[in-house]
Amino acid sequence: MNRVISYIAADVEGMDPQQLVETLADAGYTGIDWTLEQFDPLNEAPGALRELVGLAETAGLACPQLMIHQDYVTSDPELWEERVQITERALEAAAAAGIPTAGVVTGPNRWVPGWERPGETLSESGCWDLAIKALDRALLTANRVGVRLCLEPCWGTLA
Repeated sequence: MNRVISYIAADVEGMDPQQLVETLADAGYTGIDWTLEQFDPLNEAPGALRELVGLAETAGLACPQLMIHQDYVTSDPELWEERVQITERALEAAAAAGIPTAGVVTGPNRWVPGWERPGETLSESGCWDLAIKALDRALLTANRVGVRLCLEPCWGTLA
């Protein structure tokens, strides 16, 4: 069994993808998990993610997972819908790019300006309702396009 030691490409805003894959390959990584810092599923064609996969593969890196760190805990219904649509389009792009797995979080994402603390604007059960409703839609899309969905229990989020 081939093992992939992959790097989640988060918090690398200043690094160009080519430089990032070269740095990771030189450091001995065998994979990169692209994030929505490198790909905007609402404003870029799905082929843009395929180009990132190709760039990584040229450097000898696998792309086992796309990280979709959307915050589903928000009292703004339009923002919630946009974040769910981002997730759905990112899952479709992952499938088209040959990325077999996508990772999501529940929210609240404390690293995003404007995040909402459970129990203040929204009750904790209301936060869970929003997260589960979003994850249900994500699972429907993931099943339809053939991508595994993984939940990342990230610091400060509900899960």
